Amino acid sequence: MIKFGDIELTFSNMGLFSTQEQWIHPTRVINSYELIFVLKGEFDMKESDKIYNLRPQTLFVLEPDLKHCGVKKTNGQVKFYWLHFYCNGFEKLGLKKIYQNAAHEKESYLFQEIMTHQQTGNGLLCDIKLAELLIKLSGTDKIARSKSASEIIEYIRINSDKFLTVSEISSHFGYSGDHCSRLVKNALGISLQALLCNTKINHIKACLLNTNSPVKEIAETCGFEDENTFVKFFKYHTGLSPTGYRNTYNGLKMNNK
Repeated sequence: MIKFGDIELTFSNMGLFSTQEQWIHPTRVINSYELIFVLKGEFDMKESDKIYNLRPQTLFVLEPDLKHCGVKKTNGQVKFYWLHFYCNGFEKLGLKKIYQNAAHEKESYLFQEIMTHQQTGNGLLCDIKLAELLIKLSGTDKIARSKSASEIIEYIRINSDKFLTVSEISSHFGYSGDHCSRLVKNALGISLQALLCNTKINHIKACLLNTNSPVKEIAETCGFEDENTFVKFFKYHTGLSPTGYRNTYNGLKMNNK
């Protein structure tokens, strides 16, 4: 969960749907919000009594507890990201129902990032990247403080191969250590130190799952002095050795709707 002041946001799950056969969206009522971002093809969606046309670069927001469905079968390829999330106070974000001609490259990249973090089991980064997407769509300063927190979190993620300290982070942003800690605590509900540790662990997990590099090499690239220290650190926080984790969770799969 991530917080926008008094707004709480939680990523649920997502996937990439693609078909070249005739297809119609099934009739559903779900208890979460859903984003649909169209990459290829065109189709109509009905929510309650209103019909919306979805085509490439359209981003559409479905609301919980409202019946939605397709209108007619498609012809040709259809491809889109779908993403479910929960949000307390969604109306305060000031988002539109539908965004035609969304900035395709940026939105597509964010959806790809969220999907990657989902596949590696990193729910925290899914929440963060979803928040970044909603901040961009909102286009207001209502959640500027959360944006500042997001920038700190992103800085930690980018430097996840290093052992950052609170002092280094506060110096980089020109804030006090206490202020940085409060921003992170208010946004995520965890301490800055816990975020640093979680981010480091998730970076290691990504290296183990997405590369074939030997454990010793990964230890070096992640800033550890020796392989033994690396193995002890990882096992303490996950309960598995790096090799055990790789053997258990290797092999990412694409989600289909």
